[in-house]
This record gives sequence, structure tokens and C-alpha cells, in this order.
Amino acid sequence: APAPEPAAFEPVTLEMWTDWLTLPKGARWLTREELDEWTAWFNADWMRWSFLTSAYARPQDVDLGALFYTGVDLRESSTRDYSQNAVTGKDLRYYLLHRGTFEHAIDLDKLPRVQMDDLLRKYLGIGLEETNKIGLWFPYFPETDAYYHLHGDTNWGPFPLRYGFAVGDEVCLFNLSTWNHGQFGATGYNNGGEGIYRTVLRKEGDSVRFVSNLRALTNGTDAAYD
Repeated sequence: APAPEPAAFEPVTLEMWTDWLTLPKGARWLTREELDEWTAWFNADWMRWSFLTSAYARPQDVDLGALFYTGVDLRESSTRDYSQNAVTGKDLRYYLLHRGTFEHAIDLDKLPRVQMDDLLRKYLGIGLEETNKIGLWFPYFPETDAYYHLHGDTNWGPFPLRYGFAVGDEVCLFNLSTWNHGQFGATGYNNGGEGIYRTVLRKEGDSVRFVSNLRALTNGTDAAYD
């Protein structure tokens, strides 16, 4: 008789808890206290949450449109002059010059290129030009060296860390994707679909870097991430 077809991989659900997951060699489960500490780490800087808004297997493939949808902010950890974030009459003139129209009823965010580069280097360890610029559909004006983004309301839910494990200098956190930016062009709800996501972080000295953020899948026997 022919061998049975292998079971298809399906997204992990909340009901599965950790039954689908086998720890890698040398890994240990995180305690509830450690999970609470990581939750507090995310809550301390809202830009960290933005790295959960797309699915990516390596840092250079993060969706920049999703990451910077609500702007860029490093004021908690930078000495850079952030007065340049303010949208001025000069910005509006160049926006009208390049785009021909402006919707006054919604917000216009200014994203200076140097600040985007700062944020990426801090949390990914690479600069803007080292990424694949996936999802970077915002208009860029060389006169101000900044990108611009018009958008309406931005909504997101809580960030519930379900469980996680540590192995070597990496931490794998499993969370329920609850981000929702509404309608934002080519990107969608977490870019990878709803479900449980595995966020991999790596400690490098005093820094914490995002390595990947992928949806967890299982066929009942093995795990996969996509």
C-alpha cells in the first residue's frame, strides 16, 4: 500500500497550548516572572511593538511599511534633536509639490531617514540601506531627507505572551498576534495571517535585537514557522 500523505501544516491555535512544541536541545522554558519582564520590555517602548507587525525570517526582510506605519520615535534612548520630526510649512509645501494633494482630515507623519536608520541599527543591527526595503511605499523627498505617511486611526490590542523558552543567547517568545493597522496598502494583518507567532530575540551585550517574527505551524508531529 502507498505510504499515507503527510499531514498538512496548520497554524498553531491557543487551544494547543505547548503540546505541539518540543524544546530544542539545551533550551529551558521561561518562568512566568521572565515572561512578565519581557512584556514590560515591550511596553516600555512602543516602537518595539512595531517589530511584531510583519512576518520575517531575517532582519533585512522586515516590512518597513508596517514597522514605520505610526512614525518613528527613539526619544527614550537617543540624544538626537527630535524637533525635526515636526511637520512644518516647508514639509507641506514639498508634499504638495511632489504629491499634488493633501488630505487635511488625517495625520501626516514625517519620518526622517536618519532616525529610521537609527532605529533599525538599534533593534536589528543593520541600517536602512542594508534592508530589502520591503513595504517601503512611503514617498521620500530629498529636499527634507525624509519619508512621509498619511494615515488615519491606528489600533492595536494587548500583547499577551503565552509562553517562551531561552536557548543560548536567544529568547523565543510566543504571542498571539493582535496588531491591526486597518487598511495600509500592500500590507495586512501582521502580513502572515492571524495566529500564534514566534518572536526570536538575541541579546548582544546591553542590546536586544530582533532576529525573526514568524507564525507557528504544526502538523501534529513537527513544528514549522512561516
